[in-house]
Amino acid sequence: MNLITILIIVGIGSFLVASILALLAFLRPGWSIDRFLLPLLLIGTVPIAAVLISHGIETSRFPALGRFEAFTCYALAIIAVYVHAMRRHRVSGIAAILLPYVTILLIVGAPAAGVAVALPDQWPAVLLNVHIVAAFVAYALFTLASILAVTYLVQDNNLKRKRFGAVFEKLPALETMDHLMRQQVGTGLLMLTISIVAGAVMLHLSGNAQAWLTDPKIAATAAMWIAYAVLMHMRTSADRHGRRLALATIVGLFFLLFTFVGVHLIAESIHDFVLTTAMGN
Repeated sequence: MNLITILIIVGIGSFLVASILALLAFLRPGWSIDRFLLPLLLIGTVPIAAVLISHGIETSRFPALGRFEAFTCYALAIIAVYVHAMRRHRVSGIAAILLPYVTILLIVGAPAAGVAVALPDQWPAVLLNVHIVAAFVAYALFTLASILAVTYLVQDNNLKRKRFGAVFEKLPALETMDHLMRQQVGTGLLMLTISIVAGAVMLHLSGNAQAWLTDPKIAATAAMWIAYAVLMHMRTSADRHGRRLALATIVGLFFLLFTFVGVHLIAESIHDFVLTTAMGN
């Protein structure tokens, strides 16, 4: 068993334990892991991030192109935006949904952890990094908004049925979640726009725009941008909010997952996860 495997096991194991504890605390009155949540996230994040950094050092580029790299960047971006939200608002209760989601992402990417992907020097490094980082931040913000939408529906149902038990106490107020959903979607749309613009500039500089413009992932990304733009317009026009917009936010996650993973399952894409250059042990 090499060091990479050990680090991945430790990281995923920590997130799995945190997921179980968060779920138990969510369902049981009097239970809380608020004091231990950040240390648990740190214990899980450090070894996973170490493997990701080793990929970057091995290939001298931002590690985000292989399957392990892409899923790990997505997962760690979710943790980052969640911690930021948690420090500003009382949203630790959504960890019962968020942490299992992150753990699944890491498990899916883990089999490719021993593989790094080298990229030909045909893309401007700064633009490529902006394109990648902005995309993953957007994905993370949209995902957090969708998880908040799920908990919004749960809390709304609790209020309508007058169920004021452990779950009700652990979740934020409806107004807080609605405000955060709007904030995450708005910022995510901005970051996705930045990613698309950076990608468009790279295409212009490459002189091979035609091949990329017909790529199905670009079409899926455009559809996702339109979906979130419509959602943001609905939220800002007439100050709409409530269950319907929460449901629409959840639907947005399906657009995201199709763009991130689904399009690769049904069509060939230039953006496909690459698994070519084996890492040294």
